[in-house]
Amino acid sequence: MVIKQGIGRGLLRHLEPSHERLKESLVKSLDQILTLLLPVPYNLFPKIKKTIDRAVEIKNEIVCEQGLFKYRMVRSEEPFSPHKMEFSPDAQKGSVFVCTFPGLLKTDVAKNGNMVDVVLCKANVELDSVFLDSY
Repeated sequence: MVIKQGIGRGLLRHLEPSHERLKESLVKSLDQILTLLLPVPYNLFPKIKKTIDRAVEIKNEIVCEQGLFKYRMVRSEEPFSPHKMEFSPDAQKGSVFVCTFPGLLKTDVAKNGNMVDVVLCKANVELDSVFLDSY
């Protein structure tokens, strides 16, 4: 994990001069695309810029960490697991019908030397009952 961390930090230093230019280009492109989709004119630029800045900041922090991060989409028909998944406040039951947002896990080394997955953000899911009970 230390090697991964060293490589990540080295890449960030190497790519740093182009970060701002690339972020600005991405923000402008997203602004143009999203503005076309709106029914009325609205200045999205500040919100898009804030979102992209924060996303890049989080990604840079993840790259410099010793742990391994991974996103996990939950498969349909997988049993519901409350420590890895959450759903809307509606009373739901059954297996996973659809995953609406992936979970974020960090693989780290435990004190005993074993690899362990820590759930940083639970996956959002909808269970069978939401769709099957409505028919």
